[in-house]
Amino acid sequence: MAAIIREDAEALPAAVPAPLRWVIERLLQKEPAERYDSTNDLYRELRQLRDRLSETVSASAIPAVSGESKRHWLRGMGLLGAGLALGLAVAALLIRPAPANLSSYKFTPVSRDEATETSPAWSPDGRSIAYIAGIQGVDQVFTKAIDSPEKSQLTHAADTCTNPFWSPDGSTVYYISHGDLWSVGASGGMAELVMEKVATVAPTKASGGVALHPNGKTVVFQRDGKAWAGALKGGPPQELTRVPRGNVSVFAFSADGSQLATIVNQELWILTYPSGTPRDLHGATTSVSWFPGNRYLLISGGNFNNTLSVLDTTDGSNRVIYRGTDTFQAAVSPDGKKIAYAGGAAEWDILEVSLPEGRVRTLVGGGGVSWKPDWAPSGTHFLYSTFVTGAVPGIEDRYVAEGFSRRVVNAPPGTNTYAEGPRWSPDGTRFLFSQGPVGRQQLTIANASGGNWTPIANSVLAHSHVWSPDGQWVAFISDPGGKQQLETIKPAAGATPIVLAKAAPLAVGYSTIEWSPTGEWILYPSAEGVSMISPDGSVVGKLTALNFQTYAFSKDGKQVYGIYRNTTGQGPQWQLHSIDVKGETDKMTAALDFPVSTSAAIGFSIHPDGKRFLTSIAKWPYDIWMLEGFDPPRPKTWLERLLSR
Repeated sequence: MAAIIREDAEALPAAVPAPLRWVIERLLQKEPAERYDSTNDLYRELRQLRDRLSETVSASAIPAVSGESKRHWLRGMGLLGAGLALGLAVAALLIRPAPANLSSYKFTPVSRDEATETSPAWSPDGRSIAYIAGIQGVDQVFTKAIDSPEKSQLTHAADTCTNPFWSPDGSTVYYISHGDLWSVGASGGMAELVMEKVATVAPTKASGGVALHPNGKTVVFQRDGKAWAGALKGGPPQELTRVPRGNVSVFAFSADGSQLATIVNQELWILTYPSGTPRDLHGATTSVSWFPGNRYLLISGGNFNNTLSVLDTTDGSNRVIYRGTDTFQAAVSPDGKKIAYAGGAAEWDILEVSLPEGRVRTLVGGGGVSWKPDWAPSGTHFLYSTFVTGAVPGIEDRYVAEGFSRRVVNAPPGTNTYAEGPRWSPDGTRFLFSQGPVGRQQLTIANASGGNWTPIANSVLAHSHVWSPDGQWVAFISDPGGKQQLETIKPAAGATPIVLAKAAPLAVGYSTIEWSPTGEWILYPSAEGVSMISPDGSVVGKLTALNFQTYAFSKDGKQVYGIYRNTTGQGPQWQLHSIDVKGETDKMTAALDFPVSTSAAIGFSIHPDGKRFLTSIAKWPYDIWMLEGFDPPRPKTWLERLLSR
């Protein structure tokens, strides 16, 4: 870069004709004012030079020459041709098209409600957008004309709705609910079951990709880790054997139906439909949408996190259209000139909730990520995980009375090592946490100041660990080979873990385990809901079939409090429950006033006074926006466009 500014380029060969030499030297001038004003000026000069060359070498204008002279002449013409090629190449390198002018970008809010809004899908005429938004804890399908302030709720389903898309004629909107494909009229009406088992059903929603072929007759979907194509009007589906097997999160057809984009195990694949050889573009992403034609994709999320990019499926190159601070789910309009996207950044707040009334107040909030809090035995301060954009998660200690916090655990610089999920030891001299890169966490102990790390177990889930009430044992959930299990271990280096039970395989991420203050029971997530087991593994029972988000024992160990998310659409969405351990009586003690955009709760740390607890909630304040004025993909390179004029 310094040489470009200060030094002259190497001299061109003497045989390069003077007119071409002048062109190249003008391109290489240090001062912009001495270069060409535009690529059009350069094009005109190169074209004139080419035309003069054609006239010079026309057959009628070439006199008879000797062999030696002809060789000199041919050598000169060869150098001239090479020089012309060099000039074009230099022009292509030095005078690329200017990047998109962001001042021309136009951002228009399509829908901005308190609820989380996701999964925008354009109608075929480009005038309306279908999307998902939550109503009383249940995600429903909505539509909204882009030039209207009014929205329409199409579904009133009892189960979460996902993946909306339109029929080719725009009369119908399809969606997934409880793993099945449903349809509803674009103007409303009764929903109808179209096809069963097109997605995997999880405890709270169905996951998996589904897409309708542009012919309006065939739908592709995932079932049992395989890709299938089936007729909307019935008939057995056929397996798409060329699609890689695995967890499919996205299917997307190009406008002509000749290309199918799919995300399998977080990798983007493109194949010629229906039986072409798939190509792995190695671009993990969360959403894709085709521009008109069958070459360019709009990519968002994943490896392209916080960006909207144009991906050329032919050569794998990509160009960023827009980069922001949010995570995007995006869709291209049918004319390729507009982009609808759902944007929003996750926020984790730490809340204090009274027992048993359920009064809520925010202790750590205002954006950012603060989660999984744990009171110190003194009750004067608490540890919690924290995350700042551009860094890896760490742990902070907040003193309530003084109103300040100090960082206790920092990940080693440049190691991309996580440190999160802190739990104080019963005597307050140590704390437990997980650390290490994603997927390879170690259960680790540090002293109260955050020093002297001692790893005690490998392959653990990031937030699932707890001390025994006497501090002599630690219980945790491990994940060897993706098979989760509950284990206990002595809190010392080199100790051997003891396997107690199999944990629920769907408990990744937000699992909670708790040890009763009396030492009798360990609570853990299981396929039955929340199960309980004695520390020696000899007695196993079921506490509740409810899928509590998080839970903890009361101070006397006689009750279990739990936070439950009600997704039936009836009654409060967020509820505080109390269960008697021996009698198994369950009652809702309070409705929790969480923000509408709350999607999860993790952590349940009861204060030493037994009258309040800490928890953390995830908020996803996504809104639907429309972007116009961006530079759309072009079918040819700059050099191709120059030569085709």
